[in-house]
Amino acid sequence: EYSQDGANLQEIYRAADAALYQAKAMGRNRVLVSSTCHHSSTVR
Repeated sequence: EYSQDGANLQEIYRAADAALYQAKAMGRNRVLVSSTCHHSSTVR
């Protein structure tokens, strides 16, 4: 299990969605790995 990655599926999905849009904003051929600490700073 990956319990440290998010409390529930919605949190994990939200972090992945944020990483997707950040990668799109940076240009083509980008890959980003989402982390909970990075995501929480993005939400703020």
